[in-house]
Amino acid sequence: MTRLSVLLSSLGAASTALAGNSTLTADPVSGGPDNFLSAEASIDLRIYRFGGSSAASAAIASASYYDAEKDSWVEDDTSVLDMPEPLTKPGAAAIDSSIYLFGGSSADGTASAALRQFDTVKNTYADRAKLPMAMSAVSASHASDSSTVFYGSMVTPGLFTYDPTTDVHKTINDEQVNCLSKTYDGSRVYGVFDSLLHSIDSATGEISTVSDEQVPSTPTGWNSCGMTSDGSFYFLADQDIYFMDTSPETDQKWFAAVDSGGTATVPEHHESDYTGLILEDLLVITSHGYTDLLQCNLV
Repeated sequence: MTRLSVLLSSLGAASTALAGNSTLTADPVSGGPDNFLSAEASIDLRIYRFGGSSAASAAIASASYYDAEKDSWVEDDTSVLDMPEPLTKPGAAAIDSSIYLFGGSSADGTASAALRQFDTVKNTYADRAKLPMAMSAVSASHASDSSTVFYGSMVTPGLFTYDPTTDVHKTINDEQVNCLSKTYDGSRVYGVFDSLLHSIDSATGEISTVSDEQVPSTPTGWNSCGMTSDGSFYFLADQDIYFMDTSPETDQKWFAAVDSGGTATVPEHHESDYTGLILEDLLVITSHGYTDLLQCNLV
């Protein structure tokens, strides 16, 4: 079993996927708690996981985090408190030491309009202004130089913003969002909707199309994407990982990660409802029916 901690020495290095010498792999890391269809967000070298489903329940309230430095899971309430209610398919966005949790569905499938702020230092939850509508399968992200969160649902049309400083939601447009992911170098959030990759200016909300080339296939899950520090945008579709170099001087075409010399096909038994995020230059994946994390080294 490949240990994520072994790869930490390579974090921050530029991805060389387009040069044809990517070393992408899809390997399990330390076994995690029994939940999937959960929300994930990263702070420093911790990956927090909230809610989701389990083999015994359609919605659970459990919360935990994976410590990449120690290659271990932490699940006790004194470190990370369970959510106030069981929810599956919520969205999550981390800002400073807080994680904001958007919507989700209860065990009977009823969507929620709740927004909660989890303080990772105080280990407490606080209710914030409710979402404009109840929604599940939520993807949420913010740019590195802004506190504004962009969010939307894979099943409910609408792209929205939330400002934690004013506790105010705003509607941007009526797009149905597959996934959103922030850059590491500043002012933009990237998202897949309307079968194209778009870039969103976090200061103005202006949306521009990155490429006229449609995504190779619809991303399998929600929030199933990430942006590495060198400008490469990754997303998951079926068992395959695709990427695009978003730099203006490139052709901005989609490539299958396996075509760049890597072995980035996700194992066959991880087939549906992926979620994924970038932890520095690692793509970290969870999926429906599989409770461990998978890591893909992007350097």
